[in-house]
Amino acid sequence: MTAKEKKLADLLGQVLGCCELNLDEMEDSTRKLVQEASIYLANEIENKPLIYGSVGWQIGDVQSLCKLDDKAAEEWLNKNEKYLQDAMTEKGWGILEGLLDYDGIEIKRADDCDDDEELPG
Repeated sequence: MTAKEKKLADLLGQVLGCCELNLDEMEDSTRKLVQEASIYLANEIENKPLIYGSVGWQIGDVQSLCKLDDKAAEEWLNKNEKYLQDAMTEKGWGILEGLLDYDGIEIKRADDCDDDEELPG
């Protein structure tokens, strides 16, 4: 197990409610599970690009705007999640362009792109 994987195992232990995971004191099956989870997390972290400005909605957000119980608010969010993502992404592109323009950074236009390069948004 690498140092990075060991650190992730320690973090995993904290998430699970342990102060620190001591791999040497674990049963073989538990140690193997923690090691596999740590390796998986290390790979996930290395293979995912960083995401900035993420937004998410919770049941309480919906309930702050209307009278729905927890189950109904969750069902509503599940039913409308794709629409929320699409709307936030479209609005986000406009905000991103506006902030780039505000900072004086030139924005690519369709005629500035290569033929095989697509503009986002």
